[in-house]
Amino acid sequence: MKKAWLFLSALISLGTFGQGVIIPDLPRRPPVHRVMPMPLQVRHLGIDVQIEGATALTSVDQVFYNPGHRMEEGSYLFPLPKGAHIESFTMFINGVETQAELLDAKKAASIYGEIVRKMKDPALLEYVGGSLFKARIFPIEARSEKRIKLSYRQVVTPDENLHRYVYPLRAARFASSRINSFAFSAHIVTPDPLKTLYSPTHQFHVHRDGKHKAAMSLESQNYTPDRDVEILYAPDRSSLGMQALAHASGKNRFFWLSITPDIQSEKVAAKNLTLVIDTSGSMSGKKMEQAQNALRFCIENLNEEDRFEIIRFSTEAESLAGKLLPATRENRKRAIAFINQLQAIGGTNIEDALNMALALPQDPSRPEMIALITDGKPTIGMREEDLLVGKASEEQGSRRIFTFGIGTEINVHLLDKLAEKTGGWRTYATPDEDIELKLSSFYRKIQSPVLSNTRLTVSGVRVNATNPNPFPDLFLGSPLNVFGRFEGSGKATITLEGDLNGKRKRYDYAFRFPKKESSNAFIPRLWAQRRVGFLLDRIRLHGKEPELVEEVVALAKKYGIVTPFTSYLILEDSPLAQSPAVIHPTRKDRDVLEKKYEGMKQKSGYAGVSASESIQDMASADYLATQPLEKEEADEQGHGQIRVQQAGGRAFYLTDGEWLDASLEGSHSMPEHHLEFGSDAYFKLLKDFPKLGPILALGQKIRFLHGGELYIIQ
Repeated sequence: MKKAWLFLSALISLGTFGQGVIIPDLPRRPPVHRVMPMPLQVRHLGIDVQIEGATALTSVDQVFYNPGHRMEEGSYLFPLPKGAHIESFTMFINGVETQAELLDAKKAASIYGEIVRKMKDPALLEYVGGSLFKARIFPIEARSEKRIKLSYRQVVTPDENLHRYVYPLRAARFASSRINSFAFSAHIVTPDPLKTLYSPTHQFHVHRDGKHKAAMSLESQNYTPDRDVEILYAPDRSSLGMQALAHASGKNRFFWLSITPDIQSEKVAAKNLTLVIDTSGSMSGKKMEQAQNALRFCIENLNEEDRFEIIRFSTEAESLAGKLLPATRENRKRAIAFINQLQAIGGTNIEDALNMALALPQDPSRPEMIALITDGKPTIGMREEDLLVGKASEEQGSRRIFTFGIGTEINVHLLDKLAEKTGGWRTYATPDEDIELKLSSFYRKIQSPVLSNTRLTVSGVRVNATNPNPFPDLFLGSPLNVFGRFEGSGKATITLEGDLNGKRKRYDYAFRFPKKESSNAFIPRLWAQRRVGFLLDRIRLHGKEPELVEEVVALAKKYGIVTPFTSYLILEDSPLAQSPAVIHPTRKDRDVLEKKYEGMKQKSGYAGVSASESIQDMASADYLATQPLEKEEADEQGHGQIRVQQAGGRAFYLTDGEWLDASLEGSHSMPEHHLEFGSDAYFKLLKDFPKLGPILALGQKIRFLHGGELYIIQ
């Protein structure tokens, strides 16, 4: 009996409830003395989702392993999403198929409560309010595997035209329990063309198969399931798919807008593209070979109506034709011959190359793009970055400059400012990366413009702090996610305008901004993540203005955004750093923080390139990334205690063993409620307010706000 208790205690605290768990039988009373046991492991979790229209069939394949020395018996529990019903369940023991039962929400809550009371672990409270699938398992042999397969079907109810599929993957809170092998795939088929397809929670590989089908996949080893899988999709007949969601709680009012050009549209804009390539001596060898291969790829994949020019620069600049050429077969052959004879020799005269590129005539009916590819700092001509950026900004017109840095001995701030000032973006290939692969990937993103000189406006409510800013051009096959804040509520019209082949296009989307909406908690977190990235970029490139630092620190603390850059800013600001809602790093963390923060200021070298890439990724994040420093220093097995969690749409920080609600900062005296963990009053609070389940699931000691009052779980 004692061993069963020990085994279960570890299982509850280390298990992965969101995808089902095997629980040995609960003893009536726990033993007094405990010895750390070996936890049951999830060796494999495979999830396959088939979505047709508004119906989803989810198939789950799990392999458990009992590392203990004795046989166990118990139950398999799987929390089902609301409205789902079991299609099949397969598990054979000694050749006999195991029987199972489906429990309603009331019976499920009773089982959860029993486990929480005895195990002193609240992780299952996450699922209170839903039904439960339960199967009896005996025997669970020592040092053996148990494989369980089940499938369930559910209706994916649309909000307006937007469908939301959720798979409950969140893990128990107390340790970094990992799945040895994890795979998730989803196949989506819609009767109308599938426009919006987006996951705010995970970075999926997405493959489109025509207008009506898409596949999403994700695979990982030693995976920590720290958040549910969420997929948003919408069929739409219009040529430009637009969908929106909002989150509104008091003054915290945010919106998300997805813009998706038609995947199969032939209405792409004819573009003017100028490729500016560094041929200085430092580009010799493999770098030049890879760059030449990538340039050939760009030329061979120009659209028929495009125009192009190539400019190479070293000690001086030289152009292919001195003008923009139509992308005919003859001109492409001429360009390939020019690329083939490129040689790396001489200095780096970026000024001369930019002058030549910016002197080319512009066509207001076309997107104008300059791709600047270099591996060095200016050594000839104008060298001061601000002068070069100012000159380019004055003469750019409607051109967007996209910068591509090779290696680390470059002026990162120069390249970043050129992209920032002109509305382009930056890309880097470090010495251990394939230049050809990264440059080809970059070109695919800008290959087929759909709308240029874009403008987004909203009438009916007031919006602000939108991201991206400035608003970018739209490209075929590249959905754009927009995040922002809003004031007011009610019916509104979101209008997108842009140029397409000399004509101004306008697209209107009607959306009702809500007065109150507690769902869609990913929106404020992603908005804040992007906003912090945007502000850090301003600080990095233009200086540390006090008001920018203050906003960064406030957002990072409120939304639990933990990065080396934001954490070090908090450490520098000693009054704010005294707040309990701040992670206090270890000595090792501090060394990492200082090194990363100093990298923000570096204009060259690996640290400067790394900072540029990290901050740009943050400022354009489309999914909730796992942040650095969210865990204590890991042990040899890679396990570490999580220190920041999102629950109930709020950030919680682990301080001295207690989870603190970040919204407590600045709160004045208020009524206090002290509840003992697992007491009748504790469960009554959960019964009266089921939405508090994710907060109570954090742990045994929590301090949080609810209804304007302070609740202390102890």
